[in-house]
Amino acid sequence: MSENIQALLASGRLERIGKMKTLQAFLLKDARQHLHSAVLLQKSDDVNGAFQLAYDSTRKSCAALLAYHGLRVTSRGGHFALINCAGELSSSIGQLYSEINDLRQLRNAIEYPIDADRSPSSDRLSYSIALAERVLALVSAEVAS
Repeated sequence: MSENIQALLASGRLERIGKMKTLQAFLLKDARQHLHSAVLLQKSDDVNGAFQLAYDSTRKSCAALLAYHGLRVTSRGGHFALINCAGELSSSIGQLYSEINDLRQLRNAIEYPIDADRSPSSDRLSYSIALAERVLALVSAEVAS
């Protein structure tokens, strides 16, 4: 286990839960449903809702990867720890870390606005959905092996 994951465990941002196939399956099912809904909403005026669902699909795919390894992020860890840990556990997800973290930051800007509207452009939304599809496929393949 990497030093980074050990540090997250020691700081209480991550906890061991034992490998939970039912949790992993539930999270992947949710990720698929959110992705499907994001694609449907993409055709509507609810750009922020579609983006949120695409991000949630990505996040839940990462959470399923952690569950596969017997880990879960605590409330102290938040989404940053989740994405960080998923990148440590899977080299495929690690290669997408910057892109996934960019989604997390945009999600935070939308969820907790400081100034003007931070809605993603249609291109950014399309990219977010494509990234969610890729992360879901990578995690699904990894946990199936």
